[in-house]
Amino acid sequence: MTERQKRLQYYNQYWEQGITEYGDGTGDRQRVRYWLVAQAMTKTGGDILDVGCGDGQGSLSLQSPGFVVTGTDLSEVGVAKARRKRLKAFVKDVETEEIPGVYDVVICMEVLEHVQFPLAVLTKLKDNLAADGEMFISLPNEFHLLRRLQILLGRQDFSRYDFPHLRFFDRQEAHRLISDAGYRVEQELRVPLPPPRMQFLTKVFKWLSSLSPELFTIGFVFRIIPEERI
Repeated sequence: MTERQKRLQYYNQYWEQGITEYGDGTGDRQRVRYWLVAQAMTKTGGDILDVGCGDGQGSLSLQSPGFVVTGTDLSEVGVAKARRKRLKAFVKDVETEEIPGVYDVVICMEVLEHVQFPLAVLTKLKDNLAADGEMFISLPNEFHLLRRLQILLGRQDFSRYDFPHLRFFDRQEAHRLISDAGYRVEQELRVPLPPPRMQFLTKVFKWLSSLSPELFTIGFVFRIIPEERI
């Protein structure tokens, strides 16, 4: 079995189980990320491309009058589920294949940490962005407060052989990737460390993240545009 076939098998199994079945508020946090995108979009209509759409649940949350959403994902299982939800979606491996079309908004949520060459992927997605379009990417903050405490206690998890992230980001490294790919950050949004169901803690950590996003944020959502447009 090739490395690509192993990756495909993993993501097919992931979407067969479904994001809401994973622990630690994974599905809830994904809903927060898409909500942040919806709030931050400056466009009032147009075509949206969701790269790594999975089962399409997040993509559909952006579908509204004036917007047409198209999803793409490596996983055939994920795309099949998205299509059953009546989302226009197709199977593509963003790392090895070209994605057709030009879009007003391109979204890439929790994808770049899973690819071998995130810089090449982010650079390539410029070809799918309209001249006045905007892009949203989300990246996990791998070195938040709890992870640092786990490392200190010798209980960290990301050195496991089966850990799905291939690249590891903190806030500084996320900004470096965006800059090296030829984009500028227009807006930085933060996902608090506690799961959304812990409403009081979420509010506290939202305030704390304004003081130290590196410690109290589990992930970032960036609105970016190409540098050459500036």
